[in-house]
Amino acid sequence: AIRIPFRHQLNALGLIAVAVLSIFYHLEDDVGDTDGKFWLMGTVFLMAVLGWHFVAAIGGADMPVVISFLNSLSGWSACFTGFTVRNDVLILTGAVVGASGAILSYIMCKAMNRPFVQVMIGDFGGGSGKKAAAKKAKGPALKHTETNAQEVAKYLLDADAIIITPGYGMAVAQAQHGVAD
Repeated sequence: AIRIPFRHQLNALGLIAVAVLSIFYHLEDDVGDTDGKFWLMGTVFLMAVLGWHFVAAIGGADMPVVISFLNSLSGWSACFTGFTVRNDVLILTGAVVGASGAILSYIMCKAMNRPFVQVMIGDFGGGSGKKAAAKKAKGPALKHTETNAQEVAKYLLDADAIIITPGYGMAVAQAQHGVAD
């Protein structure tokens, strides 16, 4: 994740600039003869920069939520395009993709126990050090216990049953079959 100072203010300023460029684009038909190409290209360029800037601050475990959300937005975009061109298939498929992406993003945020807005603005942790830890602490501090590989092996040998849940890392390493054996 890339942390740029004043990123939220830059994003807000960029969105305001996009709104202004969009207004100029729509007004161009009345006052100019360029068909608004300059304003449209400026809007497209600025939105590309803003898209990179929004996503660059998000990293780690939050990225699948962002990808799912962007997929949802592509579905809603297709749905609205379907309304524009009066195409029922585009409306329906866009709505399905948009809704499924939104639901998946919501479910992933619930699973991570983090609000959707906090994930989208790239605000992980909300601070550091003792002040942030004290702010987040709701009860008595829990005891910290360190262990080593030998102790873990002992616990595994003493266990009646062990359940290993393959996750993303195992899938990438294609280790789930070796673990199952």
